[in-house]
Amino acid sequence: MPRYSDRYLDSLFDGSAYQDLAMLQGILTTAPSFDLRQPDYGLAPPFFVVVEGLAWFAQAWRSGVWTYFEATPPARQQAMYEALLDLAPAEFAQRYQVGMSHWRNTRSMEPLDAWMKETNDAASDWMRALLRAHRTEYKTLCA
Repeated sequence: MPRYSDRYLDSLFDGSAYQDLAMLQGILTTAPSFDLRQPDYGLAPPFFVVVEGLAWFAQAWRSGVWTYFEATPPARQQAMYEALLDLAPAEFAQRYQVGMSHWRNTRSMEPLDAWMKETNDAASDWMRALLRAHRTEYKTLCA
C-alpha cells in the first residue's frame, strides 16, 4: 500500500476541486481493509459512502443512473442505502431507494438523472465534509 504524507493528505482535504475529492476516494481503495468482495468494501460507513457515492454520481453523470444500478450488486446497493440513511441528507437515501426499486424503468429514472445532475456539486460538498469530519480516522487508515 502506498504511504501518503500528512502534508499531501491535508492538501487534498483542504482542497475544493473535484479532483481532490476523487484522489481521497482513490486512496481509500488502497487501504488494507478495502475488499471488493464485501458489500461495504470492508470500510467504515463514512468511507464506504464516499467511495460508493462518488461512483454513483460519476456513473449517473456519464451514462445515466440506471447503469449504476444495473452494475451494482444488490447487497452493495442495500449497504449503500443503509449508509445513506445514517449519514446523508434525507433526500439522498430517498432518491437512492427510487433507483434501487425502479432502475429498469427508463421514465422513472429521468427525474433521478436530472436530480443527480442538479445535486452533483452539493453531493461533492457533502462527501468532502464527511471526509473532513473523519480526517483523523482516514489518516490512520490510509497514511
